Amino acid sequence: MGRAVVDATVEYTANREQFGQAVGSFQAVQHHLAEMAIASKQVNHLVHSAAWSFSQDGYSKTRAAQAKIAASEKISALCWTAHQCHGAIGFTWEHDLHLYTRRVLAWKTDYGDSSFHKSKLANTMGL
Repeated sequence: MGRAVVDATVEYTANREQFGQAVGSFQAVQHHLAEMAIASKQVNHLVHSAAWSFSQDGYSKTRAAQAKIAASEKISALCWTAHQCHGAIGFTWEHDLHLYTRRVLAWKTDYGDSSFHKSKLANTMGL
């Protein structure tokens, strides 16, 4: 999901022109795109790590909680940043970004929200 949002944002900012140049050529937008790509990779790594530990050791509560927290928080922030880069078009029915955002917001609370998993992670660590 994160990669699709990043790809859509990169494509939009490369094609959208403002002040005679592509929006993606502005340094502030490039910083947003870089942060989005990093967040997407981090979540991807944690999810794959949780899946790998499940296949090797059985269910890993710690890795599953870390993956859920990262997915809930980082992908939500990623979608918000994507909306900032897209401007108003990202909120319209004509663009698919709103579909990703709605899906992410729905997934945030599936199987427990971030605070639930942070609490579970703290209990696992004995805190």
